[in-house]
Amino acid sequence: MKPKLIAVLVVLSAVVGIGAGYLVKRLNDDTAPPPSSGQEPTPAEEPTKDPTKDPAEDPAEDPTEDPTTDPPSDPTTDPTEAEDDSEESPQVPPLVAKNRDERRGPSWSPADLTGPDGEPLELGNISPGTFGMVRVGDNVDKYVDAGYLAADIEKESACEGTYWKWAGQLNEGLDVIADQTGAIGSLGMTRDGLETAEGISIGNSLRALRDTYGKELTAPHANDYGQAAVFLPGNGDGWLGFGFNATPEELGPNSRITFIEASKGHRPGMLRDGC
Repeated sequence: MKPKLIAVLVVLSAVVGIGAGYLVKRLNDDTAPPPSSGQEPTPAEEPTKDPTKDPAEDPAEDPTEDPTTDPPSDPTTDPTEAEDDSEESPQVPPLVAKNRDERRGPSWSPADLTGPDGEPLELGNISPGTFGMVRVGDNVDKYVDAGYLAADIEKESACEGTYWKWAGQLNEGLDVIADQTGAIGSLGMTRDGLETAEGISIGNSLRALRDTYGKELTAPHANDYGQAAVFLPGNGDGWLGFGFNATPEELGPNSRITFIEASKGHRPGMLRDGC
């Protein structure tokens, strides 16, 4: 090939190359969005933040909070204590709770008795013929030895014969009458230290008594002093009497029980004398 032709071809190739490169650059510039004046473009992935918002108010931005962590438990609470409490304090039956709430007058809580071994004695409920664990008809010696009863030395100094009383603070609200052989004839109560299995005690009303025992109760009777009493016979030959400071004619639904007596084999006499 001639040298002159070769030089022409070289010049044309260079021009064509430059033109093609310029054309590609223009095409790219035309399709790209123009940048803002004097600002760098913001990446699309970066969220826009509110400059007026305190990051501490947004829980999602609090690095110290772990939403998967449970609140700490109280180290002083023993989960076994609730079980122990439920065992020591069984639920009170509704009827018992109702009768306890219905009482009027001061409430009496004598100290627990202890037996010869120093352990607390179980008292239980009153029922026809019994005051807790003490039964009418038994000999007092059985209960003196157990710690429920004791000799009444003070009364023996004022009255002829042998007498017994309830031990400890129970003597302030309970009494026992026994013959000279020691056979228990009746048990009396003037304070609410004991109650029936249904929650009836000193201070309950005649209405509560009738609502609790209904037709099992006798009609009101008057004792030798004219005061009214109603009686609850037991399944055997035991009795429970409820006395009021009112005559049978004066007795009303709101009259309150002031004396309770347990007997056996006959209706309680509902009387107490000095000796």
